[in-house]
Amino acid sequence: MDTDTDVVIIGAGLAGLGAASALRTMHRRCVVLEASGRVGGRAWTTNPASLGGVWFEMGAIWFHDAEHNPLVSIARTAGERLLRSDEIRTERTYVGTRLATEAEARSYDGAWSRFEAATDALLRDVGDVALSTVTQSLPDDPWAATVEAWEGPVICAVDADRFSARDWRRNALGGSNLMPEDGIGNFVDRRLTAGLDIRLNTQVTRVRWGGPGGRVTVETSNGTLTACACIVTVSTGVLASGTLLFEPALPPEVQDSIQALPMGLALKVALRANGPDRLDLPRHCSVDRQVAHSGGSLMPFQCWPLGRDYVQGWIGGGVAWDLAKAGEA
Repeated sequence: MDTDTDVVIIGAGLAGLGAASALRTMHRRCVVLEASGRVGGRAWTTNPASLGGVWFEMGAIWFHDAEHNPLVSIARTAGERLLRSDEIRTERTYVGTRLATEAEARSYDGAWSRFEAATDALLRDVGDVALSTVTQSLPDDPWAATVEAWEGPVICAVDADRFSARDWRRNALGGSNLMPEDGIGNFVDRRLTAGLDIRLNTQVTRVRWGGPGGRVTVETSNGTLTACACIVTVSTGVLASGTLLFEPALPPEVQDSIQALPMGLALKVALRANGPDRLDLPRHCSVDRQVAHSGGSLMPFQCWPLGRDYVQGWIGGGVAWDLAKAGEA
């Protein structure tokens, strides 16, 4: 059957680029369609004038779990220089307005293993619970709420009372964190797009699937493509919004899964120093604080990354949603 290509891929984030790369090794023709004007999805490096033109990560910063991350092997094969974030980072934790003592810092270091053990006990004895329930099972641990704030809103971008403890335990990050010396977004653009047919600023509006022989017709803002198959890599948030229509409608179990897996939200705020003051903090310093109770908010900061003149902070979960809805002002 005549088609424009073998496979249409919707979305030029890491999943879409990975699918296109795999198809290329199988000698299949494919076209990647991307609604925005760039590739990379949440891997997005910019050079804001407000930060003096240095590169800044709007989204992803690290190659997490570097020992098992396929992007690391791609980078090393290409001769990319990777920085070890865990080795160059200094950490400062505050209890109220003072630095944590050595004894408090040791207790904090052990808090994750205590939190994991409590999670495993609850999953074994009770079944799946909200992540906040783990904190409530550790009323005498002064750092349990801090671990909750990190693992829920900051890392997984969802409030702990809305987050499955089983899901957290299955997917908890491990290993070391590496980063390309000029940003992940730049790395993706440089190393993961060569030889691919990527069409930017092309929004897909409708996918007509299940035609004769499995034929798929994809309608876009720039015309229509036909293919033998279509791989959809956009987020569940986009799918749930209804801006991308499917004919026939997706099976009920797929629609249920989309609704059951909403997106989290994480915001990043950068504040630039307007003079020589560096808050008595060393370069590439991570700053957090003890959270007093379950559900408490935490905004950790990375200060003077790689010696630059700004700090960046993270806000996730419900607080991030509230701020986003309130608008830029």
